[in-house]
Amino acid sequence: MEIKLLIILFLSAFIPQVIKLSLEKYKAKKDKKIEFSLFKSLAETGGMPSSHASMITAVATGIYLIEGISILFVVTLALAFIVIRDATGVRYAVGEQAQTLNRLIDSKLIKFKTPKKVRVVKGHTVPQVLVGIVIGFIVAIIVFKFF
Repeated sequence: MEIKLLIILFLSAFIPQVIKLSLEKYKAKKDKKIEFSLFKSLAETGGMPSSHASMITAVATGIYLIEGISILFVVTLALAFIVIRDATGVRYAVGEQAQTLNRLIDSKLIKFKTPKKVRVVKGHTVPQVLVGIVIGFIVAIIVFKFF
C-alpha cells in the first residue's frame, strides 16, 4: 500500500506541472509578446492548477482509502487545510503586494534607499486550487482502482 502512496504523490505533483507548462506554452504561442521558458515556468510559483493542492489532496485521499478515518487521516486533512489556505490566502496576498511594490519602485514616485525589485512569490486563485484538488482526488482514485 505504501508504494501506492508514493505513486499518488509523484503523479499528483507531475500532472499539474505538465498542465501548467502546456498552458504557459499555449499562452506564449497565442500572444507573441510572451516568451516561453521551460526553466522559468518550472521555477515559477502559482498558476493553473495548484500542484500543492493536488498533492496534499491526493495523499489525504490515499490515506483515507487505506485506513479510513484514522488519526493519520485527520492530521493529513488538517495539513491539507493549512496548505490550501496558505496558497489562496497568504501566498496570494504576498504576491500581490510584491507586484505593487515593484510598480512603485519602477515609477520612481517614492525614493528607496536600495531600489531593488522584490521577488514575487505567486499564490493561487480559488479556481486554481479547486482544479488542483480535483486532480489530486482523481489521481488517488485511479491509482487505487488500477494499481
